[in-house]
Amino acid sequence: MRLFYLLECTIDKRNVIAFHANLRNTIKNIPKNTVLKFDDVKLNEGKGYDPKTGIFTVPTDGVYSFAWSLVSINGGTVDVAAVVDNVALVKTCVYKQQSNYLSISGHLLSKLKKGNKVWLKTFWTAATHIHSDGYTFFSGNQIR
Repeated sequence: MRLFYLLECTIDKRNVIAFHANLRNTIKNIPKNTVLKFDDVKLNEGKGYDPKTGIFTVPTDGVYSFAWSLVSINGGTVDVAAVVDNVALVKTCVYKQQSNYLSISGHLLSKLKKGNKVWLKTFWTAATHIHSDGYTFFSGNQIR
C-alpha cells in the first residue's frame, strides 16, 4: 500500500500528448513538396494529429520529440523533410537504393509553441515508392 502511495505521488498529472500513425497503403510517384498523410492512426492522445491533412498541431507549449521511418524498394528514391510552420528542420533521404528494401528514419527534437504545425513532406524530387504495412510511420510526443 505504501509503495502505491509513493508511485501515485510521483506521477505527473499533466495530460499526455502523443501520436503514432502508420501509412495504410503503399504510395508511388509522390510529387515533391507533398505532405505525407499517415492515415492509420494507432494513438492520438491530445488529438493533435490530423490524418486527413498529415499535420500535427501543437496543443500546448513544450519540448516535442518526433520520429519517422519509411521503407522504399530497390531503385527507390525518397527525400523527406520534417517541417515546422513551413520551415524544413530535418531531412532524410535515400537515392536509388540497391537492396530489396531499405528503411530510412529521422528524428526531430524541438521547443514548440501552441498552434505550431509539424508535418513530413517530400522535397527535392518526387518520391518513387513508400511502402506501407506498418513499415512506414510518423510519431511524436511532448516530453516536457
